Amino acid sequence: MGFGVTRIITFIFVIFSTGNLANANDNIELLNSTLITKLHLDASPDRAQMLAAYQVSFRNKGDAPLEKVTILLNPGLQVSKVLGAGGRKLQTRNRNAHIAGREPLRLNAVDITLASPLKHNSRREIVIHYAGSLEDLSLVGLPQSREVLHPTFTMLRAQGFAYPVFARPEMQAIEAAWHGKPFHQVAFVEVNGNQKVVGNLAFAEKTINSGKTNFELKSTQPTGPLALAIGDYDIGRNSGISTAYRGGQSAAATNIATAVQTYAHSLTRKLGAPKSDAMLTILSVPDGYGSGHSEGLIYVEDSMFDAATLTGDTDFAAKVRGAVRDMWLLNPSHSTGHWANGVDRFILASNTPSTDILVFKEQLFGEVLALEAQNEKLGKTPLTDFTIEGFDAEADIINTLAFAVLHDLLGDEGFWGLTRQLRADLSAGYTDTSTVLDFLDRTLENRSAKKFVTNWFEKGRMGKDLAKAKTYAELVKRYR
Repeated sequence: MGFGVTRIITFIFVIFSTGNLANANDNIELLNSTLITKLHLDASPDRAQMLAAYQVSFRNKGDAPLEKVTILLNPGLQVSKVLGAGGRKLQTRNRNAHIAGREPLRLNAVDITLASPLKHNSRREIVIHYAGSLEDLSLVGLPQSREVLHPTFTMLRAQGFAYPVFARPEMQAIEAAWHGKPFHQVAFVEVNGNQKVVGNLAFAEKTINSGKTNFELKSTQPTGPLALAIGDYDIGRNSGISTAYRGGQSAAATNIATAVQTYAHSLTRKLGAPKSDAMLTILSVPDGYGSGHSEGLIYVEDSMFDAATLTGDTDFAAKVRGAVRDMWLLNPSHSTGHWANGVDRFILASNTPSTDILVFKEQLFGEVLALEAQNEKLGKTPLTDFTIEGFDAEADIINTLAFAVLHDLLGDEGFWGLTRQLRADLSAGYTDTSTVLDFLDRTLENRSAKKFVTNWFEKGRMGKDLAKAKTYAELVKRYR
């Protein structure tokens, strides 16, 4: 995915009284899920069926207690029951809902009443049982959601609502759910033929029983909404990168894999090895299903499944490069305030061809300067204390600026050498900003860089520097 500089936003605080109950999905954060499904794939729509259970845990990030949640399913699927803690059956209301903002799309909406209101920052687990078939949504407002249960090719993804999507029946809310925070997922898929299942989850196990094939897949790191393709695939794997292709695409797949590996090797030389659990799947889908990407997955239509599309400034090339770069992220879940966000964001910006790194650094400086002007305490707080002081939202951009300054002070070769060592030493186990400070203290030999780290990470002197530096160049000059 591409990289954009974090923009300063205005926070709007909605205050709920303690007696109010929230019933919207806007504040739900999905934590992990397991999809268990049996698929009977048949060329006859009347015979094609799926039986499924979706176990999901979620957190209420809103201030008000959460009384109900709403899920959306393909109109060909019906919920039979929803179970809460201890197998208790929860109250549900099913309706065929018009989707605001996307006429004439209608989906099966299910309002689920929780056993008790879910308080702020608390979590809950439910199991949704449902069955039916998949209707082609490309005919009713979602042009590239052609999912049907067919032995030649089938997709299970959020865009076809093959499993519950936590959203209100409004297109804006659905889009937000499709692009929500990555989370861990598992899938058990049974098919009645010789198809293979590939997507944004890693293959774990395959068993064959009485003519049916069972696949177990699981995420190796937090990923976006589950997206699985089921068909007659051949799969090539190399260093965490898989290329999945169908009949007649062997040469194209080999060329794509070679081009991707060449790019991955260039990143390895610069950044060190990717995370040990990082994975990427590039797969072909029939024309009409669209091209998409999320953490760990890129799917591209057959007509574009060609290594030639990886050259130049094509959209496919940008998506592939972005997905490969994501394998080096230290914080793939993108959790706010994580110490690694500064490293990750600078890595992405520096290795994105369309990014002017000098402009990027000046923009970072301007945004941090504006943040500090809004809150003097920010400039007096050491980076190691940002979480304690409640500055997680500001930490990401300020950490990025800090690593940008280190890049100038150390030079390109010195900075990437430091980055390789940092990624190797701190990518596993518990690490916080204090641990990062200890690493930088014992690793840095450049006196200017060491002084900068002491002032910003340990002594809280960022505000003093910003008061005397009117540009990014002036900030760097203070430490040369």
